[in-house]
Amino acid sequence: MQETGRRIWLYPGSFDPFTLGHLSIVKQASLHADKLIIAILQHPLKKSVFTVEERKAIIEKSVADLPNVEVVADNCLLVDLYRRFAASAIVRGVRNFRDWEYERDYALANQNFISDCQFVYLAAPANLTYVSSSLVRELLLYNKDISNLLAPNVAPIVTFMWNEKVK
Repeated sequence: MQETGRRIWLYPGSFDPFTLGHLSIVKQASLHADKLIIAILQHPLKKSVFTVEERKAIIEKSVADLPNVEVVADNCLLVDLYRRFAASAIVRGVRNFRDWEYERDYALANQNFISDCQFVYLAAPANLTYVSSSLVRELLLYNKDISNLLAPNVAPIVTFMWNEKVK
């Protein structure tokens, strides 16, 4: 149950893999939430490259220095996690206008199920607006350096995981 006045925020996503863009949103949100829960949601219609366990390990290593951040994985709907953790807000990162349109529709759809839900939109820093998990996966496909797109302590791990998958 949520303690009175305690700000528990959820940051949902597939994080396949977790990028510096994601990390920038987490760092911003962790300054305002008492507890930030990064929720790796498994979309049954979406094919992920990295396993849930791999993604969880990558994220935990990326946020190890943020004491109020927790990482969970589930295959339920966001609304179910929101209720389970008695969250007070859902965090979403926005890089550009296309993201904003998608996120607006995402919020409206979710508010059909959780009408009291607040969405907190955080802007990615200008130098990271081009960073996406899709870009990372494409660069990995062509054996390119991804170290400027991921937390420094996880870039070699992600590259290793990728190379093990394509052997």
